[in-house]
This record gives sequence, structure tokens and C-alpha cells, in this order.
Amino acid sequence: WIPNAIFLMTETELWNPYHNITMPSFTPHKDIVIPGKLGLEDMKSLSKLAMPIEERPFLGHFVGWPRPPHASVMRPEDCMNSSCPLNVRSVLLAMKEEADMHVDVDVPYKESFLGLTSSQFCFVPRGKSAWSSRFFQTFYAGCVPVLLNDLYEPPFGEFTSISKAVIKWPMASVKELVAYLRKIQAEYPEVIYAMQEAGEELRCWYAWPPSFAEWSWIELNKGNFNSTCANWHTRNAFVAVTKLLSTKVTTSRHRFYWPGDGLHAV
Repeated sequence: WIPNAIFLMTETELWNPYHNITMPSFTPHKDIVIPGKLGLEDMKSLSKLAMPIEERPFLGHFVGWPRPPHASVMRPEDCMNSSCPLNVRSVLLAMKEEADMHVDVDVPYKESFLGLTSSQFCFVPRGKSAWSSRFFQTFYAGCVPVLLNDLYEPPFGEFTSISKAVIKWPMASVKELVAYLRKIQAEYPEVIYAMQEAGEELRCWYAWPPSFAEWSWIELNKGNFNSTCANWHTRNAFVAVTKLLSTKVTTSRHRFYWPGDGLHAV
């Protein structure tokens, strides 16, 4: 039963370092990709800190460690720095000194939040695993996510308009990406506003409301999440998973069916 079960997974690729494991557990036609869980306080704090797009001093944001590609793609030792385009994190970190970039190897958690909320675009490269909590944080920070993972598809694209809120760019073309983003910023600012607005529409689908066993349940029931996600009762990750599971329900258990009396009429 287990191999044929529907897996609910955040990880769609391979996070382990083993050369001999090349097939992920996730099967696109069968399984459902789900978002990681963000804390209620994080979602509220990011929304409060978010600056208006026109006042944000940075074009792009990324904070994280450099990671070579997975061992099944190529030998990690052959792609250890920014000279290797597939080491996309190192390529991003090489832009640390550029004035319009908020980029660093590692900073305190609070500083990372300030980068998310003061940048117009937030880079979300593949790391040790395919998914990253930073992708879901961007929507609450009002930052347009730029997904740099060729194989990853964000959750709930089956019924949401992901492409209206997210830029997905080839991993090996980061330098061209930055030129593209600078052109949008200078010539087509309305595109940024539209994508940010689409992200606000999308973000509540990526929220897991806390259960009664969590302290934040009290905050939820005081209405303290309403200003962040006014319709969280009907638009959240639990509802999204249920929507997708409902499409997989089969009627095959009803072996025979017909109108009227059927065999008894003969």
C-alpha cells in the first residue's frame, strides 16, 4: 500500500549527499507538494515590516550559505564556487558588494527579515534541498520571489496562478537575470506592483493555521492573524490539500450503477 499511497511532501527532489541515490520519492502525477510551515508570529511580523515597493532601497535579497549541486547532478567538488553557474548560491553571493543588492553569507534572523521586507525581489535558489522556507516568507514580506531551481514547482499550482506572483528563472543564467530585473525596475515598475499584489492573493494558501495544541492558537482566535490573512478560514494550506485530494477520489468502488430497477426489471 505505501508505494501507491499519495504522499504529501515538502521535498520534491533529493536533499541527501549520496551519489547512488538518484531518484526522489516524490512522484508528480501521484503525490502532492505542500508548503513548509511558517510560524504565526513570522507571518505577522513580515507583513508589518514590509515597506512600500517604491521605498525599498534594494533590488534583490539573498542570505544563505553556498551549496554545490546535488551529487546526482555532478561531482560537488567540480562546482564549489561562483565560476560554476550551477552553484547558483555562490553566484548570488558574489554580488555582495553591489549597492542595490542585500546579499550576505549569514546574518542574524532579524537582519534576514529586514532584507526580505526592504527588497523588491527575493532570490530563492536551490540549497541542500529543493524547497526553502524563504520562498513562502517572501509573500508575507511583499517581496517578489525569484525561484532559481529548474525542477521545483511551487505548491498548489493546480488551482492558483503561480506565474502571476513568481519569477522562475534558469539556474545557470543569474547574470542575465539581474540585468532583466534592473530593466523591469527602471522601465516597467507596474509589473512589480502587479506581482506583489498577486503574491498577497496567493500567500494565505501557504499558511498552516495553528492547532489548539499550540500557543499561537490563542493569538489566532483573538483575530490577530486577520489583518495578515483576512480569509484564512477558507483559504489556507489545509483547505488547499483537501481540494487536491478530492480530485483523486475514485468511484470505482461503486462497481455497477444504472437508472431504474436494472436487473430486477427483467
